[in-house]
Amino acid sequence: MWQLVDKLLQVAVLTATAATVFVAAVIVWSSMRAGDASAVGVETVDAAVEIRLSSHGGVSSLFAGEPLVVDVALLNLAARRARNQAALDPETAAASVTRALDIGNLPWERRLVPTLSTPGGATVLNTLDWQRRLLDPGVEASGRRLAMAPMRTTLILDGSDLEDLLPGRYIMRAELPAEIVSPDRVRVIPFDVELKPGPKKDTERAVVSLAVARVAALRGQSAQAVEAALTALALDPLQDEALAVVAEGWEEQSEIARAIEWYERYLATLPDEDNVQRRALVEYVEALRQQLE
Repeated sequence: MWQLVDKLLQVAVLTATAATVFVAAVIVWSSMRAGDASAVGVETVDAAVEIRLSSHGGVSSLFAGEPLVVDVALLNLAARRARNQAALDPETAAASVTRALDIGNLPWERRLVPTLSTPGGATVLNTLDWQRRLLDPGVEASGRRLAMAPMRTTLILDGSDLEDLLPGRYIMRAELPAEIVSPDRVRVIPFDVELKPGPKKDTERAVVSLAVARVAALRGQSAQAVEAALTALALDPLQDEALAVVAEGWEEQSEIARAIEWYERYLATLPDEDNVQRRALVEYVEALRQQLE
């Protein structure tokens, strides 16, 4: 579904400004939505860098066995302050406080130190190899610097990573090495998630299967994504998002006719013609038809 939003954004740019604004807002809201936990660390006025954690897709609770996808964004607060305060040359002022991220031979993504803890402060998953949970574990250092644009990475915890945790609330935070930014200059916006007992009903199992399908799609495993999404639909035919995941999976496998069929099924679940997302998807499906011809 997340990939579909990106595709609709591309269509919207070509078809209507209103559609572009709407879909872009969806993407920004999904990627930047923070959990309910309060920010920790120094106040924004003193912080040089903000580490913001959020769930991919706005997930706030999950069943045992369900994967968890967490987006991490780094924001250069010092650069933003400098640009806002410099009346004559704001861009030069912002550029003067960029920050090196890839120090040595390791990229910042692999030097990030995530932690998952209980509200009481007890750290869990202490022995987890977080580098192996990166969506792109093979990223290499390339001398990148944190400027005005945020830097992002994504962590994926599979259901097996979480299966031994007790149901309850957990908080994810992250730290950067002091060589990148001093801990007393960092503001962290953590991510809260509620872990529920394992699914008991078919509708709950469908939620887990759909989450597995989403993760497979993120990893580029289109065949696995289609299989898991079809399982979700078999358990709960009302899981409309699974229709889009199946369509995307077939498209990724160059099965365009099948993709069109499943996109049309998904279209049938969307509101009337006045719906911006629906209009954009109609345009996209028509483009696929032309490609097929």
